[in-house]
Amino acid sequence: MKQIIINWLYVFIGPPAIGLALRFFCRRWKRAYWITLCLLLLTAAAWTLAWTAPQGLEWYGLAAVQVSLAAAGSLAAGAALWLAGKK
Repeated sequence: MKQIIINWLYVFIGPPAIGLALRFFCRRWKRAYWITLCLLLLTAAAWTLAWTAPQGLEWYGLAAVQVSLAAAGSLAAGAALWLAGKK
């Protein structure tokens, strides 16, 4: 049970938290959106690798999911900061 929880943390909970933290802590930087843009480009590269990888190699798919979730976390933080600035 402990290993399953650790796997969920590494794959589904940690990457969005890292994306959120990256964007949140760089919010004072004028071009913080570059972090999100780089994560989105990395997501495209990771999914390309996952689609072209030979069968039996699941690491590429897991890495693509992790990078996608990190980009989603960064996008969510950017949207939240943008909405907070609108008030």
